[in-house]
Amino acid sequence: MFCKRVSKIWVRQVGDAWWLAQVPEVNSALVSINPQNGAVMALVGGFDFNQSKFNRATQALRQVGSNIKPFLYTAAMDKGLTLASMLNDVPISRWDAGAGSDWQPKNSPPQYAGPIRLRQGLGQSKNVVMVRAMRAMGVDYAARISATLRLPRRKTLSTPNRWRWVQRPSPQCRWRAATRSWRTVASWWTRGLSAKLKNDQGGVIFEAKPKVACPECDIPVILR
Repeated sequence: MFCKRVSKIWVRQVGDAWWLAQVPEVNSALVSINPQNGAVMALVGGFDFNQSKFNRATQALRQVGSNIKPFLYTAAMDKGLTLASMLNDVPISRWDAGAGSDWQPKNSPPQYAGPIRLRQGLGQSKNVVMVRAMRAMGVDYAARISATLRLPRRKTLSTPNRWRWVQRPSPQCRWRAATRSWRTVASWWTRGLSAKLKNDQGGVIFEAKPKVACPECDIPVILR
């Protein structure tokens, strides 16, 4: 295997660790949550707070993209579909009167498998299968699940061509809200604000005891 040098990254050693020593051209965000109890393990809003006070983890709006698919499939199963339901993974073409052209959602990569089960469409993130699941449950009902991620409801839902809701650009949400919604996939708990409170003498006056998901439980896994 050959590696091609693309660019240099300058770092500096701080103790036993290495820190980035150059200002990056692009900032990123990270929200890490313990799926067993909902505790925030790490939250990074950017490279340097002194250079930018904008917290990209809690303030920035990002396109939710395929992250919303598990929640839409949940809505589909609420309407009667199951993980074993068969959906046709073939190209779709629908006339969009507003755009004056055909709307053709595509898989990425553009590969199609024909009739497959819902669990395969979810595991392989098939865009076309997701559209067919939305057809089965109704676009209006699918749009309601946006509240799970605190996504703004599209104005196009009140127009005759409701299918624009699934076109790009996808709905936006704050990354912390998206992570908070995703944690319910692993387990469910009541959100807490504080882990522990102490008085001025160091005595513990409150300590949260959140419910912990069972790591030994036999939970089925969706396979590709």
